[in-house]
Amino acid sequence: MSLLRSTEGAVFVETLVAIIVPVMFFFVTWQLVDLFTAQLILKHAAVAAARAAVVVGPDDRRFYGGEARDQFSDGGQRLGDVKRAAALVIGAAPNLVAFGVEIQGSPKDNNPITAVVKADYACHGGWLSYVCAGASTRRLTAEATLPYQGASFKYEGE
Repeated sequence: MSLLRSTEGAVFVETLVAIIVPVMFFFVTWQLVDLFTAQLILKHAAVAAARAAVVVGPDDRRFYGGEARDQFSDGGQRLGDVKRAAALVIGAAPNLVAFGVEIQGSPKDNNPITAVVKADYACHGGWLSYVCAGASTRRLTAEATLPYQGASFKYEGE
């Protein structure tokens, strides 16, 4: 019998094909579910950050080291509280690393306030990283907008 007509090992090859395809489908589905869960958590973090900005912005300046009302400057206590609110939510997703929060909009005339939260999604390593196309991280962005309904009264000392 010649090697070209031999059927030995055909079952082994068929078994490999039959097992590899469902296993790969499982891993891709798992990664997509994990990525979409991280995006959902990031969206919730954006809502928490927007809500914190709406609450913290018009608060008494005595609680924020004398910072002016409605100012979210880098390194300021108000922005720090907004970032803390987002961090509490992001902590639920272990694959979300290195995040940032940006507050957009002007509180003048009760304009809406938008919180933009960006985070890096740490992809599953090696050959399993189908969702991230081989990269180690993928940048996710979420934003939420809430109406600004700040205090119209003056605090003591203003």
